[in-house]
Amino acid sequence: MVGFDSMVVAHEQGIDPSTDPKGFFMAVMSAQKTVDSQIVSLLGPGSYGEFQKYEASVPARNTVNSLTQSLSYSSTPLTEDQSARVTQLLSQYGNPRCRPAIPSRS
Repeated sequence: MVGFDSMVVAHEQGIDPSTDPKGFFMAVMSAQKTVDSQIVSLLGPGSYGEFQKYEASVPARNTVNSLTQSLSYSSTPLTEDQSARVTQLLSQYGNPRCRPAIPSRS
């Protein structure tokens, strides 16, 4: 959320990304560094690394939660172990981009 908040603040301060992309990027990165250093101070370096792993897995966990919910109505819902393994795989190899289904024309 820091990125979004800092973009709003930079824009409010007159830093326009179309005319000053470097300044805009620097403002956003500075805010992110400040928050990251506060989190490191709070958690400690080891726990901050775990936090980063958790944060990086959010897209994978969201995808697996959607899949789990969709399959919960089927005769073969995902087990907790399967959900954990799929989350691990998506975190490791990335979340695929899914295209919306295009209805076939008959």
